[in-house]
Amino acid sequence: MASPLVLYALAALFLYAVCRVAVKWFRLRHIPGPRYHGISLLPLVYKCWRGRLHEDLRKLFDTYGPIVRIGPNEIVCNDVPTMHRILGSKSPYNKAQWFVIARLNGDGDTVQSMFDKEQRSTRMAQVLPGYAGKDGQSFEGCIDRAIASLVHLIDTKYISTGTEFRPLDLASRFGFFSMDMVGEVAVGQQFGFMAEDRDWSNILHTYDMMLPIIQILGNYPWLAKMTYRWPISLLLPKEGDGTGFGAATSVYMRVIDSRLSQQAPSPKDTKPKHDMLQSFIAHGLGREELKHEMSLVFLAGSDTTANALRAAFLCLLSNPAALARLRAEVDGNAGAGTSAHVNTLPYLNAAVHEALRVYPSVSSSLFHKEVPARGDTLAGRFVPGGTSVGTGGAVFAVCRSRAIWGDDADVFRPERWLEADEGELAEMEAAWGLVFSVGQFRCLGKQLALLALRKVVYELVRRYDFQAVDPARPASFFSAIVWVWQRFEVRVTRREGQRSSSTAMAGL
Repeated sequence: MASPLVLYALAALFLYAVCRVAVKWFRLRHIPGPRYHGISLLPLVYKCWRGRLHEDLRKLFDTYGPIVRIGPNEIVCNDVPTMHRILGSKSPYNKAQWFVIARLNGDGDTVQSMFDKEQRSTRMAQVLPGYAGKDGQSFEGCIDRAIASLVHLIDTKYISTGTEFRPLDLASRFGFFSMDMVGEVAVGQQFGFMAEDRDWSNILHTYDMMLPIIQILGNYPWLAKMTYRWPISLLLPKEGDGTGFGAATSVYMRVIDSRLSQQAPSPKDTKPKHDMLQSFIAHGLGREELKHEMSLVFLAGSDTTANALRAAFLCLLSNPAALARLRAEVDGNAGAGTSAHVNTLPYLNAAVHEALRVYPSVSSSLFHKEVPARGDTLAGRFVPGGTSVGTGGAVFAVCRSRAIWGDDADVFRPERWLEADEGELAEMEAAWGLVFSVGQFRCLGKQLALLALRKVVYELVRRYDFQAVDPARPASFFSAIVWVWQRFEVRVTRREGQRSSSTAMAGL
């Protein structure tokens, strides 16, 4: 039988836990939301695990308004002006502990995971020229070489005829394209995903499997921190692994070591390399810093680009009228497919904008920010300091808001971007801009991603006809920070008069 002392201790522990829960609930009692969300994070974890957090949050906003409580100390906000103020360059908001999961290697920070604003500002100054192509990089040339590899892959393996059916899974192949394209941009070489037509070392598959776990860990930063410590840290991907992201790390670390051994500190040197890596080196990043920043470039950059391409083609194949109008524009404005050319095609650019609106690449990442110590008023309600405000998870709801986009907010309709008047377009652009975030939290690779998206859509629509293998359910995917695509099979035929090469692509 337990001693009275043990019983008293258990009772005291229970009372402490109850009081702690009560205090947390009371602190945000005025924020609307399901009552049980104020007691525990478990309902949020369940929504994450279901893979439909984006839809769940949208329903909460529809029910409770622009600010909703989703945890004991967590809220989300989908009021566009408020979100811009939180994310702005001069905002007093900082990253909440949720961003611990952004430490991709576990043993160091990237510009995305840094909490200290001064350190982040310093790192931003070092990496921004590389992302912006200000050190002599030709991002367009890199994209063209990757597109050439994709076209070659389709032409040699996946063209169907009247007698032969060769299904192409766009879900996986756009992943291959994005990894090879980022390889070109980041370190000046493709990794061979398209050349070998396979998920090299199961890098992409492993990443997709980990995303639901990473999303759940974001709700428990203390647990995420434990995974970076011995002995659990031994299970994390590391340089030298034969499979998974550790294998990719080994490849780009060999390139990093080779560059550092050449001691070419400036892109102005004789015959310099012109890629992100050389720019990062020229601006003072050391080996470990390069390792962390390259992990961000490859994982975040490739995955979001692949998702944007998948979304664009899913939307186009599901809307024959939109695809026909885009094809008419492409055929009627023949050109080399350069950035200068594709940027002048209004319907192409409207279709790209609309696809990213309907399926924003980062679908359900909460990206919590911490309310300043003095507190703040958000969407008309005072929120005490230290509260975590999720902005990323609200983007899907913003992009499907009927108040902004009209009653057809769920419909892929590129025409809305061409029909809007000046005032409507400004409101739409403010909402759409949140897809890539804004201000101090903006996506550094936005312009690169948009350029790649426009050029790939242009080139593939010009060359091929696509048909969904299963028109009733053309694709299968769920949400775990980003969209995790499992299947998107199409039948591809070459359009009449199109050859398997392009004078604009010397790589073919």
